[in-house]
Order: sequence, then structure tokens, then C-alpha cells
Amino acid sequence: MGVTLRFSKYRNKQRSTCATPLRPTVQPLLQALLQSVVDFEKCEAQIAIKFVSGDPNFQVQADGTVTVKNHVKLRTQRKFQVVAYDEKTEVSSTTVILKKEHVHHRQIKSSRADEIKVYYSITGRGADSQPVGLFVMEKSTGWLNVTRPMDREEIPSYTIFVYAVSASGVSLETPIEILITVTDQNDNRPYFTQSVFEGEVAEGSMPGTSVMTVEALDKDDAVTVNNGIVAYSITSQEPQLPSSKMFAIDPETGVISVLQTGLDHEKYPQYTLVITATDQEGAGFETHGKAVILVTDTNDNPPIFDPLTYRAEVPENSVGFEVTRLTVTDEDTPNTDAWRAVYKIIKGNEANVFGISTTSDNMGLLTTVKGLDFETKKEYVLLVTATNKANFSVALPTSTATVTVIVTDVNEAPVFDPIEKRVSVSEDLPSGQEVASYTAVDPDKVQNQKITYYIGLDPPLDG
Repeated sequence: MGVTLRFSKYRNKQRSTCATPLRPTVQPLLQALLQSVVDFEKCEAQIAIKFVSGDPNFQVQADGTVTVKNHVKLRTQRKFQVVAYDEKTEVSSTTVILKKEHVHHRQIKSSRADEIKVYYSITGRGADSQPVGLFVMEKSTGWLNVTRPMDREEIPSYTIFVYAVSASGVSLETPIEILITVTDQNDNRPYFTQSVFEGEVAEGSMPGTSVMTVEALDKDDAVTVNNGIVAYSITSQEPQLPSSKMFAIDPETGVISVLQTGLDHEKYPQYTLVITATDQEGAGFETHGKAVILVTDTNDNPPIFDPLTYRAEVPENSVGFEVTRLTVTDEDTPNTDAWRAVYKIIKGNEANVFGISTTSDNMGLLTTVKGLDFETKKEYVLLVTATNKANFSVALPTSTATVTVIVTDVNEAPVFDPIEKRVSVSEDLPSGQEVASYTAVDPDKVQNQKITYYIGLDPPLDG
């Protein structure tokens, strides 16, 4: 035969200050069945009585029985009024006082106790094995007593066996097994699993974006009662900008998420939250922790040219010549892809004579990739854009700059046309006779220079 006893550290006891003693009908093993009868018939109330409890956790039945409406744990004495009404008129009132009462014993009785003297004894954990002596049984009465406080977090249950014998030692009953379950009391505070929780979220994140998860544990029971069930909340936030409630936390899971728009890395790169974990689903002991949230940079600021216009002179025929350096400003974090500029010539370079690249200090280096010809084109007007290596995280305008390139004239040598000319002459051509006419053209038409001819090489005739 198995018997299950549930030992609790306390039992609720209640009484009334009504002039006539109340009839207690307490069932201490289940707190939810706590009852007490308030007898208003002897306190002037006679007929058509309606009872109203001053404590919302308790209600009074039509017969005056006080019952528990919500789960209640008594840490200290609890007192509340019960008022009796005849229609709308108060006819009487009483005070119900609930107190704690220690319960440390139960009685086991043999079915043959009325026939013969019975002697009781126990074995098992907490009796004759460690922790020895926690439970003792009165030999002649069968009262099972607890000798010292128990800790559910150390040992949640005990199994003992009860023996009943006669004075001569003859067994009178089959030994019965008793399972003693230690019911939990909320005697442990929750604790966070980390001293500081760290997380990050991208700036500009929308409400509902998950940031991080915090966790708190509680050694108390979270299965049969709610002592170990933790509820989370955010106590404070620094800085309190642009709003004092930028984040929210799920009270059950500990997931922290974005509550409002306005996260800006450049203005508020970090938030520190004081988080609270409260056991009994938010009604018990609490503890505090810290969560640090870094707001990471996204490309939400475009590079902007400063200045917007440039003017440079380039000598003709120069390849790889540095035309100018363009500069931009960007409010994103330096040396990141959101800050690194990418330059592009979008107009004026149809002949592909210019190129542009990004320097180590984020400037746009404009150079010639082909030689320019003053006589062909004396001026170029280039339109240059600047974006970033990282894509824009939001819709942003693209900054443009105008570069005017003036090609300067260089004194170029005349050019024979054709470069090589062959002529035939007779072997007996007299001296002073014209052999051929060979003219050169000066590319520098604007300069209008005089061309002078001379023989650069006159090899001797063979023979």
C-alpha cells in the first residue's frame, strides 16, 4: 500500500473578529481550497444577505464560506474585511485574519490499533540513512515528525517505510511506503546567467527587430508552482534618446527587440539597459542585470562632394598625368565600406581618355589614361559621381561634381608627310640640280611657327 504525504513549510490558519466564534473549515494541504465560514447569522444578519470581501483574492459564498479566489502565498499575516449587505444597506462586517502555522507532523495508524498495542518504526532516507534523523516516528502513537527544516532544492522528495509490530515483535501490517514530497517555498532569488549581456543591432532597424536574449534562472520549483518562473522587464535605459523606451523585452522569453524607430549609430552608438528578473511570474523576488546594445553602422549617409566644382589644366600628350583630386565628406564610420567612396565619371569621358580611382585617404584621383590633343579638343567637362563600397541601406541622393579640364598646347615637332619618301635620280645628275621636294607640317597650328629644314644624315656614296 502506498501513501503520499505532501509536507509544506506552512499552513494557513484564519480566524474572525466577529463576536461569535467562526467555524474554521481549513484544508491545509491544498492552499487553493482554503476556506473559512463567517457566521453572520449570529452577527445581526438574518435574511437576504450578500457578502462582499475586501480582498479581491478571496470571495464569500452565499452561506458565508470564505474561499480563495486566486493563488495566495502568505509571507506575513493577512487581514481583510467581509461586509454583509441587506439589499444596499450594510448590516454587519467582520475581519478575517490569515496567519501562518508550521506543520511538521502526521499520524500513521494501524488498522489493528484498536485490538492490540502497536509499536511503530520507520526506515529509509531521512530516517535511518542520510540525512539521518530528519524524520522520527513516535513509537507508541505513530506520529511522524520532522525534526528540522527541509530544503527542496537539495532533496525534493523522500521515501520511507513504516512498520507496525506487536509488543512481542510480530509484524501486524505489511510495511507501507510513504513518499514525502517537499513542496516549494519561494526562498531563492532569480539570478542572471551573465553579469553583462552584450548584443548589437543595425541602425535604422524597424520595430520588432530582435536584438538579443537575456536569461535568468531560479532554483525554486517552476513546474508545480510558479516560484521558479521568471518574468523579465526593462527598468531603465541610457541614453534616453531619442526616446526613453527604444527597446522592449518579452516577459517570458527574455528576448529584447526594437520598440521604436530612431536608432542612429552616429548619434547614439550604444545603449545600456538595466533589466529585471522577477520570480513568481513577476510577483516575487527580483534581481537586476545589465544589457549593453551596440548600434552598428549602416550606409545611411551618402558621400558628399566638397567642393562641387573643380578646374584643372593638363598638357597635351601626357599619359598618367594627375588632373586633380576630388574630396568628399561622409558621416558614416571612417574606414568602413559605408564610408569608403567609389568614384565614377558618368559624362564627358566618351573617348575614355580619363580614369578615376580612390586613394587611401578616400579622395578621388583623376588622371589621364590617354594623351590629350590640344589641336583636336581644348576642353573637357566631366561629371563625376560618388557612392560607397557598401550599398545604401536607405534611399539616398547621389552627390555629383563637375570637373573642367583645360588642355594646354605643347610645342610639338613638325611632322613629315609621308614620314619616309623615296626618289629616283640619274647617275649623271649635275650638281645643284633639284632632287626632290619634301615638306613637313607643324601640328601647332595656333602657334604659326616657321619650319626650318636641314639634312640630318648624308651617308657617302659607295665606290
